[in-house]
Amino acid sequence: MKTDSLSQQQQTLLRQLLKAIHNNPGDRQVIYPLLERNASLLNAQFAQELTTWATEKGTASKPSTAISLAQTLCRFAELIASCPQGDHRLYCEIAIASYQVALKLFSIEPHHPQYSETKTLLTELENHYHTLPADSTTHSSQAFPNSRDGLYLSSRVEEKSYQLLQWGGYSLLLLTLFKALEYLIHVNPASLLDRLDLAHHLIDIVWMPLIGLILVFYRQQGYVSRHHLYWLRFLSWGSLVLASFYGVLTLFGFGAALSISQGNLQQWPTAPTNNPTTLTLGAQRTLKVNSATSIAQPFLSAPPISNPQPDPPLGLLGGIWGVLGFTFIWRLTRWTRSFRG
Repeated sequence: MKTDSLSQQQQTLLRQLLKAIHNNPGDRQVIYPLLERNASLLNAQFAQELTTWATEKGTASKPSTAISLAQTLCRFAELIASCPQGDHRLYCEIAIASYQVALKLFSIEPHHPQYSETKTLLTELENHYHTLPADSTTHSSQAFPNSRDGLYLSSRVEEKSYQLLQWGGYSLLLLTLFKALEYLIHVNPASLLDRLDLAHHLIDIVWMPLIGLILVFYRQQGYVSRHHLYWLRFLSWGSLVLASFYGVLTLFGFGAALSISQGNLQQWPTAPTNNPTTLTLGAQRTLKVNSATSIAQPFLSAPPISNPQPDPPLGLLGGIWGVLGFTFIWRLTRWTRSFRG
């Protein structure tokens, strides 16, 4: 009877904990006092009760309810494993049991995105558990910093940080597209100088798509849906297209630099000539003026105005870095092209 009474008390505590976590998923001030007040019920038998009760509850429920229970169990495991008071080794055993049940429930829905994440968390916690001494009680305060001194960040915070990096990468790619369209609008295709200026601008912003693709592909792991994999494959092939494009720009810039050095490219206008210019005034008389003396006479006392100079020769180093960088990204993302679904 005493064992049955303890089992009922532990199940009641488990339901209270899961309900509190479901209603307050990020509030440790609600969960930790509840653990501290019921420390006597938290033992090895509590882990067995958790496994039995949660497994029966999850398998008998609808898939959506089972997934919700699994997510709550994962949150409970994170909280109890990082609790600053109590027996840390025992709390790790309870957290491991919670992760194991969550894995079973996540497997109900095929290819659930949290399955691989939970499996990784379980492996990390088991590795940490094996490093704890077995012959003595290890308190959580000895293994983790106290909550007053800092904050324990779970792997979900890390995952959100990686998502921020990926969205930053997409923002850079979108900004690159807008900048390229802005340059194209003001280009005269018939003008060699305009084409050279366009190539110069595009090479100046080569770092934007390069860093953007790196951020998008950074730390891609776990389960990836088919549609997302198709999109990553498109970006992988896009890096090869960009490598080829910047290779063409580099060759074009090299050829234009040779033309400039050989004097075959149209130069900017120089100072006014001294040749007289004939102006016709109406139909009765003509006037001969000297553009260098008559028209510019009022400005002769002013300081000389420097002639506008063309842009410096196209910097080819950025184009070379673009070719190498995009080719490197394309080679390192071969895994996106291995899926044949």
